[in-house]
Amino acid sequence: VPELEPEAVVDPESEVAEEPGAAEEAGWPMVVDRLAIRGVEFRILEKLDGEELAALDLQELDLEEIRVHGTAFGLGGLAVTRPEIRVKREFALDPTGGRSPEAPEEDAEAGAPSGAARRAFRVDDLDIKRAAFTLLVGEQTMNLALRVKADDVTLDPGATFPFSVGLEVEDGQVDVEGTAGALPPFFDGTVKWQNLPVPPLTLIARPAVQEGHWVKSCRAAGDLKVLARLGVIEGSGESPEVRASGTVQVSDVEISDPSGEEIHVTWKSFDADLREVVIPMGDAAATTPPRIAIGKVSFTEPSILYTQPSPALQELIAGARPEEEAATKEEGAEEEAPSEEPASAGPRPEITVDRFELRGGDVRFNDNAVEPPYRGVIEGLEVTAQGIDAMAPSADKVVVDAKLPGGARLDVDGKLGATDGDLRLDVKRMDLPTVNPYAAAAGVEVARGSLSLGA
Repeated sequence: VPELEPEAVVDPESEVAEEPGAAEEAGWPMVVDRLAIRGVEFRILEKLDGEELAALDLQELDLEEIRVHGTAFGLGGLAVTRPEIRVKREFALDPTGGRSPEAPEEDAEAGAPSGAARRAFRVDDLDIKRAAFTLLVGEQTMNLALRVKADDVTLDPGATFPFSVGLEVEDGQVDVEGTAGALPPFFDGTVKWQNLPVPPLTLIARPAVQEGHWVKSCRAAGDLKVLARLGVIEGSGESPEVRASGTVQVSDVEISDPSGEEIHVTWKSFDADLREVVIPMGDAAATTPPRIAIGKVSFTEPSILYTQPSPALQELIAGARPEEEAATKEEGAEEEAPSEEPASAGPRPEITVDRFELRGGDVRFNDNAVEPPYRGVIEGLEVTAQGIDAMAPSADKVVVDAKLPGGARLDVDGKLGATDGDLRLDVKRMDLPTVNPYAAAAGVEVARGSLSLGA
């Protein structure tokens, strides 16, 4: 710690006094020009077996211009050099280990002196260049790196400051940049992500899904302009809400059961142009519906295999249930009757799509519940729709073109309303022997023939 310049601590008009209300604060001001802490090692261990739950290794922590005067706190700069954090997923999501805290929050607050002043807080320059994290999920690891840059950070009500965050996830990147506020929570800026690998993120949220290797590959990208006002100052006339617009893409997707023979879903790309997303918050959420207006959705080369029955899918669904719920159902315990007045979920969302396009799709259906097993394929699936109201559901125009099993063609053209529709349907030369696995249940077999239908 270098020597402090005398005038920095004795002059009542120094930069400490520049903090709001500092001139009225009692007591001696304290100023530290620079504080450097090097070679930090910190560990959290399981009490019973000594297993490492979390660890922090830090090459250097630099704090500049630390200012404390009464309830005011200021920090000129914060620099963190080569931090490395390792943490187990279970500890990261629930540090208490499922145990209730020893002292409730109310008790802690009750112990505070009545009328205690709120401590002023300010950081002139916050700069974390690259903090490395390693998240441990069972035997697997995920590497992340974080950077943070902010200036004039303050907790003053209504105050905002420039803010940027970057997060590296494997070889993907997330960047958040704009103006932020702490009280109330506020953000106005951009959120961008590119080449974001979804399987590692699935490992965090749903380990059972990824440990079974259901998500083989998936990449996400997006570019959104976001306004998030999660709270408001009383009397401001503003309402808490989240607004967003921009583009979202999910590409190179492959999802399947471990064998790949029961469920298999792939697509080349899914692109959505979000014209406007408005999510009301607070009291407004109970009366104002969320609105999602999408300009165009493009779905390229989707391919779906579904097998009936699918033991792997049933096992995955059963494994996703909470252990207590699964145990209750296994023991045949009576489920609690639903309350007579369920809590309102708020008004129904408004979701509209100007145009939807699906190109180059195919669907394969294997039914092993009949004898002989049924194998059906729909190829060359092309779908376009315009003026879609997803909640009705309805569409001003729908066009479907596909090749059915046996070489038949399916053409659909028309419109769909919420309660009626006007559709033209053409089926050309559908091969009838393909339905024999189902006809056999009635003791019938179709030797040959085809069906054409116009309606």
